[in-house]
Amino acid sequence: LFLLLLLLLWLPQRELPELPDQQEGVFESILLGMMILSDWIASGSLFAHAEDWIEQDDSEAQIIRNTEEFLSKGFSGARTVAIAEKAGVTHAMLHYYFRTKEKLFECIIDTVIKELIDSVTEAYKRQDASLSFEDRVVAVMNAHLDFIIAKPQLPSFLFMEIFPSTENFKLIKEKASSALGSLNTQLKETLESANNNEEIDNISLPMLISDVVTLNAATAISSQLASKILNITKEEYVAMRKQENEILIRKRLKK
Repeated sequence: LFLLLLLLLWLPQRELPELPDQQEGVFESILLGMMILSDWIASGSLFAHAEDWIEQDDSEAQIIRNTEEFLSKGFSGARTVAIAEKAGVTHAMLHYYFRTKEKLFECIIDTVIKELIDSVTEAYKRQDASLSFEDRVVAVMNAHLDFIIAKPQLPSFLFMEIFPSTENFKLIKEKASSALGSLNTQLKETLESANNNEEIDNISLPMLISDVVTLNAATAISSQLASKILNITKEEYVAMRKQENEILIRKRLKK
């Protein structure tokens, strides 16, 4: 018991390493639990932290919502210490929730994809069924642009971190396919109906998505520089590009 108390007093002075690349063993897990406990004892808030276990889901969600560190610095450059600080939790708790940096990375990617799909799905569902296919596509395109403009690091993160890596690309493809769910089916059926009724010039769903993503990604990537060159605000430039993108996509769909 005396040795255990000494260990508990010593642990708060130790600095946790970055999350490991592989799952920890039994000894490491026990040590981690003791580090968390000793952190609470040292701060004099052991009983105050009892609620943390009840609200674990909230803390975990808060960590996952802090995507900026990974998006701006990539997997290798992101520091889990910084993520923990921004989430308002101890680094030991970050270890407890995710165990490895890869697991945290996967959860954050999953969150970004879900937020993107949810924003696009919501935009699609808000549109009246009586609207033309072109109008619905434009609404979805604008929702997609709004999302990536709100996360300016996302396009470069995808190009630098996801696409060059076979494993990361497979991961994001699987999660995107899963998150799309019923929306993918609805889009296919609506597009097929529009093609069959000759409402639009014939186009496949992958090519339509490619057109929308290309236009919006170019807008997001160029927004910082272009706004300075044109001597206007970023918001003004994005609003102008939305109009141009709409014209281009409507011309592509026009029969």
